[in-house]
Amino acid sequence: MRNLSDLPEFGENYIQYFDPYLQSFEVRRKSRTDGNLSLAESIEYIGILMAKHQMSYIPSKNNKNIILFPFLFVEPKEGDKILNFDTKEVYTIDQVIRNPVTNLWEGLLKFNLVNPPSLEQSHSLQFFTQKDKYIRFRHEMPDEIPNLIGANLEKLLLQPPPIFPTITWTVKSVEPGSLGRVFDSKKEYKPRLRESVKDPFVMGHTVEIYGQFFDNIVQFDSWSNDPRTSDRLIRWFEQFMRLKAGNLIQNGLSQLLFFKRTEDEYNKTWRQAFSVRGSQYYLRTEQLEAVYSKDILNIDINLDVSFSDPQNRKFNSPRWIADQLVTGELTNQEYRELFYRSGEYQFGSIELRQ
Repeated sequence: MRNLSDLPEFGENYIQYFDPYLQSFEVRRKSRTDGNLSLAESIEYIGILMAKHQMSYIPSKNNKNIILFPFLFVEPKEGDKILNFDTKEVYTIDQVIRNPVTNLWEGLLKFNLVNPPSLEQSHSLQFFTQKDKYIRFRHEMPDEIPNLIGANLEKLLLQPPPIFPTITWTVKSVEPGSLGRVFDSKKEYKPRLRESVKDPFVMGHTVEIYGQFFDNIVQFDSWSNDPRTSDRLIRWFEQFMRLKAGNLIQNGLSQLLFFKRTEDEYNKTWRQAFSVRGSQYYLRTEQLEAVYSKDILNIDINLDVSFSDPQNRKFNSPRWIADQLVTGELTNQEYRELFYRSGEYQFGSIELRQ
């Protein structure tokens, strides 16, 4: 994610920066707790947090060479290297410790460490080679399946390939944001003015910040060859979302709620069933836009009074003014009193010229 402290100032509550992905300038709130993440940025941030979450660790108090990775889903191999991002040390896995009763790996790894990572100093760990070490998080279905079918002359999938643990996401709906409760009938159907500020970069211009909230339903699916692994993967993801919901909201997501668990699915797109489990989440996002306008410096108004009846141009002849018949010449005070008494101008016309 971008470091908002490095971006230029834009009024009291907003900043403006160029998004290289969208190739356009965008407006964001300075305080992320007020909400400033779009849907695409929210999904991107979830993927970043997933990788960090899997590398959470707990050093053993009895043996400095043993470290527990409670949320690491993909079992590593002996010889894999892990980088301490802060000290730049590289740790090599000597042993993958399994449960002697179940013979399952439960997150314990043994190293030959000189300086073990420190939780007190918030050391960050990551695999030296990150390919196939973390759960894959992407927008489309696992690419192993179509690639394998494309290489098959019969274009059939007789035996399913091993699918790497994968979480995919799909947008199910996007609606105008509710102004009350979630999915309330009262919605923000169009952008509303959030703030009006003087342009800090261009003198004589005003910037109006318009914003609109959106209610999004996003479905996250876990993919695997067998139902048990898919169930375990979707449970892992739901736990991750519960643990990191506060972090997401703190960093700019307006709201995150679990919506529902979908029906278990066996995808048969390629004539071979794949176990797919899905969970839907409610994400409330905000889209901000800046409208630029040049300030009005002055207004020139010229008033001309013309008579509609050319016969009444002489001041001594009887004439109607403000629905009153008058004769002779009038002083300025007498002329004004005609209007103050009636409040209307019934004779002639008024032209406004800029």
